Amino acid sequence: MIVAQRRAAAVDSIGYKVKQLRQEKRLALKELAARTGLTSSFLSQLEKGVTSPSVDSLRRIAEALGTSVAAFFKKDESSEFVFIRRHAPTQIHGRYEILAASVLDLQILPLLLRLHPHEVIPSEHCPEGGEMLGLPTQGRVQVAVNNKEIILEPGDSIYLVRPIFTGIKNLGGKEAAMLWTIMRSMR
Repeated sequence: MIVAQRRAAAVDSIGYKVKQLRQEKRLALKELAARTGLTSSFLSQLEKGVTSPSVDSLRRIAEALGTSVAAFFKKDESSEFVFIRRHAPTQIHGRYEILAASVLDLQILPLLLRLHPHEVIPSEHCPEGGEMLGLPTQGRVQVAVNNKEIILEPGDSIYLVRPIFTGIKNLGGKEAAMLWTIMRSMR
């Protein structure tokens, strides 16, 4: 129930921003659909908070609206720090929770990856970036990267530069979690 509430709050927030930006650009749903290659039905559901967007969908929507993906997560008020309560994280593509940096548009993006027992995250859903640091916070995690398989436990860390992932796997029978901090490219 709590997970569903978290996801609904995040999806609703993203959908609200998409609708707000679309209306500012005076675009109809059909026009945005044509520009993104997504269906009007999907975009309508997204704006209503009924469905969750993939990272690729957010990228396509941002490009069509002439903005960045981070714009969907920015708070209206400006400040030098943001405190996000644990019951209201922003989720992208199911397992990742974006922590405060997206709100502030900082150069470091912290992500929390949660994995179900024995779950495997395929390469296309692994973190992307130039430099990154991974820290398992719960459970045993196997990171398959750069033709190596590395088993990590809480207290371990992995630092990578331009990694090529083949997957991330929870090796245990309980939920695992891994904190990733990713250095964004400089603008």
